Amino acid sequence: GTLANKVDQVAQRFTGLQAIGTGALLAIGNAAVAAGQKMVSNMTAGIRDGFGEYETEMGSMTTILANTSMKYGTTVADVTKSLAELNTYSDKTIYSFGDMTRNIGLFTNAGLKLETSTSMIKGFSNAAAASGTTSQGAAGAAYQLSQALSAGKITLMDWRSLTNVGMGNANMKQGIIDIAQAMGTFKTAGINSTAAQKDFNGSLEKGWLTADVMSNYLQIMSGDMSDAAMKSIGLSDAQIASFKQQQAQAEDAATKVRTFTQLVGTLSEAVGSGWSQ
Repeated sequence: GTLANKVDQVAQRFTGLQAIGTGALLAIGNAAVAAGQKMVSNMTAGIRDGFGEYETEMGSMTTILANTSMKYGTTVADVTKSLAELNTYSDKTIYSFGDMTRNIGLFTNAGLKLETSTSMIKGFSNAAAASGTTSQGAAGAAYQLSQALSAGKITLMDWRSLTNVGMGNANMKQGIIDIAQAMGTFKTAGINSTAAQKDFNGSLEKGWLTADVMSNYLQIMSGDMSDAAMKSIGLSDAQIASFKQQQAQAEDAATKVRTFTQLVGTLSEAVGSGWSQ
């Protein structure tokens, strides 16, 4: 009788072990299937991103041509060249080509030339990177800025859309003030640069931060504006040297990957661009 009870106990334990073993094998099998699905998904993600990028480019091309062809004589070849330039830039940075193409459509819709818009988008991305702004934050701020450019000036509400996503640091403020001073917009607005330095936000309601001032600042930050062009708007040699140093630091922030998340995002962007081509 004692022996029979022991056998029953051992049998029950083996039954329990069998259930545990079966569950473990099922879990391993499910994990293997999930890993396979993830591997296939990762392999095809670049293709999907590429087609999405291509569709975005086609849509943006139509928008840009509608905005600039009659006014500036822009051709399909011009748009293709500008978008290729932005695509190359986006592949080197943490910012999305899709966001850039949407933004260039917004900027041209504000009445800016295609070449100017392309340069401004790169400058905006560099300035955003220097401020530590995410790609999502930069995209939202660019939309608000495009509305301000259409109106011809950047108001306090427009500026806050930049500061809300982390942009508008001290270097950016000083750079904008220097350009406005050189272009004479303070005098037109009836204030001076000292007032803007003391109360930057409050002074914006005077209207001194015009679309042209912001356009020149962003083009300088892109690195596309030559020393001669900067001198032509009234900047001194010392100011030009300072701007070139700021631009180099901003581009460094935009193009040098420092985290694993940024690395994955940059590589994914490059893979998508390859499939788009």
